[in-house]
Amino acid sequence: MGLRIALNRIVELEAELDAISEIADAKQNDQVRDEQPPIDHPAKKHAMAILQKLEAGEAIVLGDLQSRLRAFVDAL
Repeated sequence: MGLRIALNRIVELEAELDAISEIADAKQNDQVRDEQPPIDHPAKKHAMAILQKLEAGEAIVLGDLQSRLRAFVDAL
């Protein structure tokens, strides 16, 4: 009878240890993710090029806008 109680307690402790381990792993993954620099979206360079032209007051040729917008859509 005492052995059965001890075995049950071991099973309970193993379950608690597994739960704690999962929490620790999740926190470590969050920390690693937070430490990594954000990844730029592939379409960002195309959007930035159009934005820079607008901010500089440059003329945007419709063909240029179309090709950059196409690249932007393809990157999405």
